[in-house]
Amino acid sequence: PWQAGSLLQMVTVPEVLVWYALLPFTIRGLALGLRKDPRSFMVIVAVLVTVTVAYALVQGNVGTAFRHRAQILPMVFVFTSVGIRDWYGARLESKRFARRRRREVSDRVHSLRGGAGLLAEERG
Repeated sequence: PWQAGSLLQMVTVPEVLVWYALLPFTIRGLALGLRKDPRSFMVIVAVLVTVTVAYALVQGNVGTAFRHRAQILPMVFVFTSVGIRDWYGARLESKRFARRRRREVSDRVHSLRGGAGLLAEERG
């Protein structure tokens, strides 16, 4: 994207940047899938590698290869979606843990004060 010279190349820059942004999620999803359920994910990996290698050997034109990427990307997006889901779940869990930790600290502070920090409604 940093060497885009023509208008057509400039139009594709946002798409390339999206692919670059999704790459870490794809790698995370691939690692997670192969670690958790290797038999299921190896089927997708085998098809992905076979199709990619076959296209690499047959396609001599970059334009044709670019148009045929639509047959490979859905298999890549399986791993991308697993990576995004795992990242999002870890992020939510981290927020829950932080909230729970703040609540525990607040409860300890209230107990050390002997209830002095409680609201009037809670004192009864």
